Amino acid sequence: MNALETALQWHNLGIATIPILARSKRPALQSWNRWQTELPSVEKLEFWFCTGYNIAVLTGWRGLAVVDFDSQDKWQSWQESHDVMDTYRVKTRRGWHLYFYVEAETTCYRGEGVDVKASGGYVLTPPSVHPSGHVYRAYGSPEQIGKIGSVKDILPEYEDVPAWQPKVRERKPVDPFDDAMREPVGLSVESIKANWQWPDIIPVNGRARRGVVMVNCPFHSDTHASMALYTDKHCHCFGCGYHSDIIDVYAELHNLTLQEALKEMANG
Repeated sequence: MNALETALQWHNLGIATIPILARSKRPALQSWNRWQTELPSVEKLEFWFCTGYNIAVLTGWRGLAVVDFDSQDKWQSWQESHDVMDTYRVKTRRGWHLYFYVEAETTCYRGEGVDVKASGGYVLTPPSVHPSGHVYRAYGSPEQIGKIGSVKDILPEYEDVPAWQPKVRERKPVDPFDDAMREPVGLSVESIKANWQWPDIIPVNGRARRGVVMVNCPFHSDTHASMALYTDKHCHCFGCGYHSDIIDVYAELHNLTLQEALKEMANG
């Protein structure tokens, strides 16, 4: 089954998929947040997967969560004390992905040798190819995904830790005749980015190493500083997969549209 056929199979189950760069874990889209709440059309899937892209399933849809055993030792020790449910699973390079529909609200979690990908995350799915060359292999079918009440039912160490939330900003009423509120003429997106630094919008406690600083991701329950902030003002979370730039992050943290964010940042 190729990537398009796989995408259509997930689409029929009411679950969104997105394209991932070939032999990579990095999204091929500049921003994929829209597809966390909107199911891509068949036409969109046909456009995305007409080339050799990898494919990722967005977790959170219909309560979908994936328990990611990224250590063979962790997988083996877990098997010794648990019965492996009859559910769809995928062999990854180092371990296994177990897919479940979870009744309880579930957030992403990162533990020792095991992660949980839930709302706000994604996982590569067959026939994707890992950067190492390993081909993801499915056991069973997505139609066979099992249902559980809570991730704790199968992973007692799972912790539902609330994600960091930004402080609520007080906004001044906009006067349409106030020149100060108008978007500056000729001010480009790149110049707006240049005027803002990551510490202006997100807590930064560590020091940059080789131009990259790691922080706790504000878009999932992150206690391991999974998000990389780069000097060119883009970011990537290795926990939930979020990938975007400083303007999109500002917009999402303050519940703004992209145009509203650009206007506030231009006048900030």
